[in-house]
Amino acid sequence: MGSVELDNVSKVFSGPEGDIAAVEDVTMTIQDGEFVVLVGPSGSGKSTLLRLVAGLESITDGEIRLDGESLTGVKPKNRDVAMVFQNYALYPHLTARKNMSFGLKMQGDLPKDDIDSQVEKAARIMGITDLLEKMPNELSGGQKQRVALGRAIVREPAVFLMDEPLSNLDAKLRTTMRTEIQELQQELGVTTIYVTHDQTEAMTMGDRIAIMNDGAVQQVGRPMDTYHRPANQFVAGFIGSPSMNFIPCEAAWGTDALTLTHPAFELTFSETLDTIDRREETDVILGIRPEDARLARGSDGGDTVDVEIEVVEPLGKEQLFYYELDGERYTASVSGHQQLSVGSTVTLQFPEANSYLFDAETGETIKHQTVPEEAEPTSEMYQ
Repeated sequence: MGSVELDNVSKVFSGPEGDIAAVEDVTMTIQDGEFVVLVGPSGSGKSTLLRLVAGLESITDGEIRLDGESLTGVKPKNRDVAMVFQNYALYPHLTARKNMSFGLKMQGDLPKDDIDSQVEKAARIMGITDLLEKMPNELSGGQKQRVALGRAIVREPAVFLMDEPLSNLDAKLRTTMRTEIQELQQELGVTTIYVTHDQTEAMTMGDRIAIMNDGAVQQVGRPMDTYHRPANQFVAGFIGSPSMNFIPCEAAWGTDALTLTHPAFELTFSETLDTIDRREETDVILGIRPEDARLARGSDGGDTVDVEIEVVEPLGKEQLFYYELDGERYTASVSGHQQLSVGSTVTLQFPEANSYLFDAETGETIKHQTVPEEAEPTSEMYQ
């Protein structure tokens, strides 16, 4: 078993310029065998939260429980967790075999044959049996990371804690190791908390993801739930690549329609009016993902805006182009077969069903993208 409960967990660092809340009132439960990814920008508190679970930092407030037992006052070595670090943390003077067995030897109660057996088993799982007698300086980055993962596996912990383990690898190897870590976690069934700043890693690896900012968890949910139904403007902008466009508008709340006015265009929302959380304020943010801004045809009708293409970025199956509205730059994504040229004018349409609305002051989501009933998400959200 390896369920982890975080109950109103906070961490405050004191410094000469005052207190800094690195983690603020985090509450969530990670089920036994679940793969949860903590994702957010640098300084959002995700690595600090992981270190609190590991016992490498002390909690200021709240409680962490492992299988219902409080970890308060429990030393790191007694927490039944294994941590994989960004920089591998291998002893340079020890072979791969000795690096992997080091933690087991420190326990002092395992026979040498049992230690050797567990190391060999972990090496087979990671495909590094032929590397066991090599020194760290003889290994590539990917091989070092496999040794570091093997060192965690031999301990047979209740929980794996992984702190940006792929950050030092090149793009192709990161993709390979991403798949290997997923397969490893599924094979072993060990509860895993994984930290990354890369939203692509978060979306592709986690059973659930927890998006953090300024020490607080903004939303917890299945990856595609957070994509389709972001809790606020921060989550909407962080999840998805390229990032969502945010266009400030003035809202006129009518009985039968909502009218959005911008210096460059005017949009009317009527078909999705029953899904909109009405506000008295007139300032709202229109959110539109680059792939949802459509090139309009003459027969489309409806609300459109003419824009001039400033930059084109061909990416193969798709291409991005950048345009300005009232002095602000935005992005659109279209098929790679579409003929585009810098300086030309195109007509864009922002489909009502694919648009988002956010409160301009609080960032709270007012309207989500319309999702088909069969794909209706069931996110667990934390503000």
